[in-house]
Amino acid sequence: MMLCFISVALISCREKIHTPEDEPTPQTLIVYMVGTDLSWAYDYNEEGIAKALSKDIKGQSRVIIVRHSDKKTLKAIELEYKNGTIEEKEFASYNLPIEMDESSLSYIFSDITSRAPATSYGLIIGSHGWGWIPFADFESQVKYNGMKKSAMKHLDIELPREFITRFLGESSTPSNIIEIPTLAEAISATGKKFEYILFDACFMANVEALYDLRNSSKYIVASLCEIMGKGFPYEKTIPYLLQNNGKSYDLTQAAKSFYEYYEQVSQSGGVYTGSIAVVDCSQLDALANAMRKVNQAVEDLAEPNKLQTYDGGTNHLFFDLGDYVNQACKDQTNKQAFE
Repeated sequence: MMLCFISVALISCREKIHTPEDEPTPQTLIVYMVGTDLSWAYDYNEEGIAKALSKDIKGQSRVIIVRHSDKKTLKAIELEYKNGTIEEKEFASYNLPIEMDESSLSYIFSDITSRAPATSYGLIIGSHGWGWIPFADFESQVKYNGMKKSAMKHLDIELPREFITRFLGESSTPSNIIEIPTLAEAISATGKKFEYILFDACFMANVEALYDLRNSSKYIVASLCEIMGKGFPYEKTIPYLLQNNGKSYDLTQAAKSFYEYYEQVSQSGGVYTGSIAVVDCSQLDALANAMRKVNQAVEDLAEPNKLQTYDGGTNHLFFDLGDYVNQACKDQTNKQAFE
């Protein structure tokens, strides 16, 4: 018995001592801040992310921030925690095409995920956002919508820049424009499915855009309406995306951090707004099937001017789908299936 015990002890002594560095990276979080118009806001966002990470919350997970150093170049840095401080480490640089296409965007995502491999991947996209509207139709739709002139016309004060809102890219710079189908195709081409995509951009919780992205991510966090220029309160939000040293996430709490922040500043007298949704992408095909049956049962279309809207224009482009179904569909079975 003693010899057997000693033998086991000797074998045990030869076993490798596992350190945290030996563990697989649980999550790589990519923060892609599109364009240069909102650089002032991105500086603020990056500072919030760094403050969250300075509390030593990410463990072996990795956080990569991708930003435009100019209109032709993307720079990627990694935020690392060392001895109570956050250091920026140069990660990669990418030359942008004249117009952003699927292969170029896919290369960026593929390169980052291959250089920072992990068990899972999260993606935050900060940008202007215009939902389902194609870039080719943007100028005509803005003129039709009247948003730029009417959204804040009731205010007699000069608006500070945090009141600026967002669309997915910049109309003045084609290399920064990302069409929703292009984004979906680029993610698909990487061969990876993100755990979540968080859109820090206006109007990205519209069902048309979400349906296009249903196979790109398990979940999507996005706003039904405008997002204020400062975007998410990242110091509060990031800890929910990197829970348990990056091994888990709580998107409901991440969304609540957004809502509660804007609720608080609004109650304190600021003219701010915030609306946010967490979408389970696995349900979108079923929603589409239910919607087909609703459409087949609809006899009279709902009047647009009686529907709940989400944009600040005079002629609206973003409507509430549930309100449409409620008003247009009289078939209770199909209506309940949709709900």
